Amino acid sequence: MNWTRRRFLRNSGVALGASGLPLGMLSACFSDDGLRTTPGLQMPEIRSVDGLLEAVLTLDYASLVYPLLPAQSFDAGGPAVTPRNVTLRCYNGFITGPTLIARPGDRVRIFIRNRLPNDPNIPQGAPGQFNTTNLHVHGAFVSPKDNADNIFADIPPTTDYLMEFDVPPDHPPGTYWYHPHIHGSVALQVASGCAGAFIVEGDVDAVPEIAAAREHTLVFQSLVTDASGRLEDFDLIDGGDIERDFMTVNGYLRPTIVMRPGEVRQLRLIHAGIYRTLVLALDGHPLHLFSFDGDTLPHIETVDTLQLVPANKASVLIQASTTPGTYYLRRLAFGDDVPFENPVPEIVLARIVVQGEPVAMDLPQGALPRPAVLNDIADEEITGYRTLVFDVQDGVPGGYGPDQTGFLVDQQLFDAARVDQLVTLGSVEEWTVVNATGAQHPFHIHQGPFQVVAVNGVPVEPRWADTWPLPGYGTLTIRQRFDRFDGRYVLHCHMLPHEDMGMMQVVEVV
Repeated sequence: MNWTRRRFLRNSGVALGASGLPLGMLSACFSDDGLRTTPGLQMPEIRSVDGLLEAVLTLDYASLVYPLLPAQSFDAGGPAVTPRNVTLRCYNGFITGPTLIARPGDRVRIFIRNRLPNDPNIPQGAPGQFNTTNLHVHGAFVSPKDNADNIFADIPPTTDYLMEFDVPPDHPPGTYWYHPHIHGSVALQVASGCAGAFIVEGDVDAVPEIAAAREHTLVFQSLVTDASGRLEDFDLIDGGDIERDFMTVNGYLRPTIVMRPGEVRQLRLIHAGIYRTLVLALDGHPLHLFSFDGDTLPHIETVDTLQLVPANKASVLIQASTTPGTYYLRRLAFGDDVPFENPVPEIVLARIVVQGEPVAMDLPQGALPRPAVLNDIADEEITGYRTLVFDVQDGVPGGYGPDQTGFLVDQQLFDAARVDQLVTLGSVEEWTVVNATGAQHPFHIHQGPFQVVAVNGVPVEPRWADTWPLPGYGTLTIRQRFDRFDGRYVLHCHMLPHEDMGMMQVVEVV
């Protein structure tokens, strides 16, 4: 591989000209009459060139200060958060990985360099392989085979691996993300900060009002450490108070975004947490939702709050008030996801400062360009039906902890050697997922989205998603076309500790 200076700079996220600077750096120069956008808020971007996206992700321990405090901190109320020296597993030495940007039809090559030491010894029955890794591109329509989006591939410590796949020419544009997916270490590595945005650009980005809006990609995380600033014990991420008192945005605690009155910005929102639901609201501003989990909506949906379960992504437009001032992006208090634990309190995630001279900008009106592959699945297309049951039981051989707690699908712990759902290529199926527990489980299946058609047996307006909340003691009915890829992949709960403790199944399409 010929690493020219231009290619090195491009893949390092360093600009050759002002247009290539991280957005946070540009925004920091936006106004001289008040607060500035937090410098460095936007992560380095690696964009495809001439149909090829090449990136290097080096996984290693990094000694960092977490969370990062913007220079212009403020009193947001709630508990004080003191930055700490931490040593965590990260990509390229940062808490949030670089943003990878592709287009339909591109070839993607990601060089993964695992520089972690050998796997530590783990007590029997506990999740392990903390330093073995791989990579999953969450929500993407890409192959699960060979060295593509293959979550059965292992990248041991001190080894290199080439991940390579094609983005289909008809791939839906939207916001996706990447993270490790070795069973047993997923939650721990993601809770260390191993996550980043993967964006597929397309026709919706050419809508004039969207094209005119500057973007911020916001990755929400809440990293977990022990008293020494490390994460080496699965018990630390087994529920409890994780993600409770603060969440960061690209590693920053409560960053600032500066806008002019009337200005429109796009926020790409990624819930890269491992456990709790995010309910988002922005003081004095509605959220103009136009894409959810990579599905461009038929029209803008204007909402006051937006719920994201772990792994959800959304793209929204916000139009700054004509009244200058400070407005807070908040996570609202919420406890319906885990009703037997303390609800998470309301916290401030970021502040939006509206100042300067007004600008005249518009929001999109009328229909948006829909992805052709995400048309509704009609009753007459269905070729088969299945029922799956998610459950949690004690006394399960191989279960976690002294109570041998098993996080089960269809009464079984995950086994990579067992095929649980055998599907014929070209089939179109309706699945009913049953929750035998009181906790909400975010249901996720790999290699593309499904269409939600009913919740608790009540039909809903069909909506495409790759992760959707399975309500406590309830049901979720989905439809999916298995017409893209053969091969083996998985479905699971995206409360990532639950997946690592067994709440996952193998799907094989033949």
